[in-house]
Amino acid sequence: NICLYEYWTCQGCPYKDFLPHYDYYGNADYADRWITAAFDGAAMAGVTEARSVDFTGASEALRAEAVRRGTVLLSVWMFVVRKFEEGIDDCVAGCLYCNEHGAHAWDEGVALYAGSLVGTDGRGGGGASSWVGGELLFTLANEQCSYFRTCTTGGNSNVNVELLALFTDAQGTITGDRGRLNPSGCSTVRSHLWRIVDLMTVPLIQGALRSAYLLAHLSASDQERGAAAAFAAAVLPRLSLCDADAASRVHANLRVGASAVDFEAVKLAFESQLDCLNVTCTDIGGLWDEGTGSYYFRCGRAMDPPPPPETPPRPPETQLPHDHDPAESHDPAETHDHHPHDHDPAESHDPAETHDH
Repeated sequence: NICLYEYWTCQGCPYKDFLPHYDYYGNADYADRWITAAFDGAAMAGVTEARSVDFTGASEALRAEAVRRGTVLLSVWMFVVRKFEEGIDDCVAGCLYCNEHGAHAWDEGVALYAGSLVGTDGRGGGGASSWVGGELLFTLANEQCSYFRTCTTGGNSNVNVELLALFTDAQGTITGDRGRLNPSGCSTVRSHLWRIVDLMTVPLIQGALRSAYLLAHLSASDQERGAAAAFAAAVLPRLSLCDADAASRVHANLRVGASAVDFEAVKLAFESQLDCLNVTCTDIGGLWDEGTGSYYFRCGRAMDPPPPPETPPRPPETQLPHDHDPAESHDPAETHDHHPHDHDPAESHDPAETHDH
């Protein structure tokens, strides 16, 4: 259903947000090739080595997570955009009977974004209260906002709140009054879609950053390596369009088989291109440590240096009991002022002060 680059079969092709992925991977079916390579434990076919992924010898845990994540991040993500483009095509064509002049296609895009498991209220329906009960992009945004402290007070992600408003407004602009075309709204909806794609990129960046940090500093599990590869594969085409060197640095650190992960290099690669990607550090947030109530890192802020090693306590001086020089006798009447809380100022700590670590 994605338009093939060699022979366009849809009115708006080549679509603006599809071309970076084709140009990066060199194939229109890049998502299928990537996921198939993970299934088969093989190298991705038809892609230059600098941008390829090779699952040969990778563990089953890594490949399973790559398939699970890649299906959503690479395939579903782009097909959601494709359905929105289809709705705009029908609007531009002025076709009354094409997907209910675009409204039905737009509905399909929203349905694919959310998935059926989230119910009609986003929480799974039936009185459930979880914002992360689904499997597709709506749940992905809520999953990442819980890690990066970018959820609303109600629990839904800031990304989803803004997206749902754009989805609704765009559909109304396409249709106007039910049963009538609204050709003048087509160009307006195009600007809606651009912002939608920018917002859909935020969880991809958050996921790549989180995986990079976990692999560099906390957990180098095979499952996390599979997730890292999928998040990177999904966002690298857009990052490369902004800066090929930044994309290469992310790929080198998060690709399958990377020997080590330089988290600071990955973080700076993304941060250097946020303006080009049309997202902000407010959108991204920072990875939160529930255990300490502080950030592991925050977008746009320098990493704190690691704490210095603790100085071991000085061993007590050896002295025989009752063995002392009378000249050193101490007059009990001689006293010194001493405050019970006297301590080294360098050791003072404000418990309200929170640091990234």
